[in-house]
Amino acid sequence: MALYAKNKAEAECAVQLLPVRRVEPEHHRAKHMPMKSPAVKTAVLTACLCVMAGQALAISRHDPTRTSCDRVHAAIASEGAVILRYPSPRNPSLTLYDRYVASARFCNGGEVLDRAFVPSADARACPVFKCKVHEPHDRFRRFLRP
Repeated sequence: MALYAKNKAEAECAVQLLPVRRVEPEHHRAKHMPMKSPAVKTAVLTACLCVMAGQALAISRHDPTRTSCDRVHAAIASEGAVILRYPSPRNPSLTLYDRYVASARFCNGGEVLDRAFVPSADARACPVFKCKVHEPHDRFRRFLRP
């Protein structure tokens, strides 16, 4: 008899037998799962690459010619890495840009810190750092030219 039934007829209606479902072990279930198609694999790979590329989009851009050299240093120090865009000294119609960093820890593997200079509102050459691909110096390389 059901626990909350008021009479015998209600108790009989409340008790129903459900069919027993056979549960397969995990190793049998894996056989029947369809393999992922190449399109799904491509979509997952594309999504991962977009997430990694999003990091490059998150970096802020500044024009150092509109601010003082101290403010350029402050922006780089507070964000760790920034993109500085400024007109070319030789051809002002061209815009030069590069990624400038606060320290070597913002460089990728195989890169080293290198000093660079950008124009600012109060200085013609504001000293900053940027990452450069490390090329080991080989003093005998000049003798090995073909």
